[in-house]
Amino acid sequence: MTNFLGEYEVAIDAKGRFLLPSGFRKQLAEGMGEKFVINRGFENCLSIYTVDTWKAISEKINRLNDFKPNVREFKRLFLNGATIVDVRTSSEYAGGHIKGSLNIPLAALSSQMAKLKKDKPVITCCASGMRSASARSALLANGFKEVYNAGSWYSLKKFEK
Repeated sequence: MTNFLGEYEVAIDAKGRFLLPSGFRKQLAEGMGEKFVINRGFENCLSIYTVDTWKAISEKINRLNDFKPNVREFKRLFLNGATIVDVRTSSEYAGGHIKGSLNIPLAALSSQMAKLKKDKPVITCCASGMRSASARSALLANGFKEVYNAGSWYSLKKFEK
């Protein structure tokens, strides 16, 4: 399984295409092929996966129980690129967090809402679910359309890329 290291800005042409950055091409093992999966993921950017890496992530997601509404919702949000907002304090966040999540402590949420897009799904999390429930309410009250409370950040850890 290959994991790409680095962050690159690329331009997308009029047909919606882009060239794989040379920094990523150099990281590919010989014979890896040219097939990739691109997902908006939870970050506010595109994530590129080799087919093998994406299959491993998909296997984890596919093992979830589709009869649970929150699982179906999570799958939809993950595949559509929701933003995870961790509302714990910065010291709690430093002790462990979901890769790619945004740390906006609950106390600072009202002044930092501009970092989020109102038309993009948001998943809030914290240590237990209390602060993330408050954050969800505050975001909905400020015009955000899709906001979900994941409860504990650790409940999302198993889906981390």
